[in-house]
Amino acid sequence: HTQQFFTMHTDDIVCMAMHPEREIMATGQVGKDPSICVWSSTTCELLAELKGFHQRAVVSLSFDATGKFLASVGMDDEHSIAVYDWNLRKMLANSKGDENRVFNCEYNPYDGRLVTGGVKHIKFWVMEGGYLVGKNGIYGRMGSISTVLS
Repeated sequence: HTQQFFTMHTDDIVCMAMHPEREIMATGQVGKDPSICVWSSTTCELLAELKGFHQRAVVSLSFDATGKFLASVGMDDEHSIAVYDWNLRKMLANSKGDENRVFNCEYNPYDGRLVTGGVKHIKFWVMEGGYLVGKNGIYGRMGSISTVLS
């Protein structure tokens, strides 16, 4: 048995997502200009590097059900969210995330909407043109505020 390591990151990795076909990984790092690396888990070959949008860190990643789109959340003051066509290395849409910290993003496998959760919020997102449009989720009848950790 032998181990292989993906060594293209230049700082600590803080998040990871697995492609639906289970052979491609995406990892996000911390740093002044953090990068997202999409790579083969079998060869450790870099398939795409996405950078230039997020600041401080990329804290969450999620592939959609088709594997074509990759969503990311940054640790900038606006907790920005981006959606990429990772194979084309192109950002398709972005938005400010929330004034409170966003802990995670995940695509709904049934309807393709992106969901983010964090301190005192849950939001549901759709792409419209080059923008992500988010709607706040409501908890129960009273609409109480809760933190979503994962």
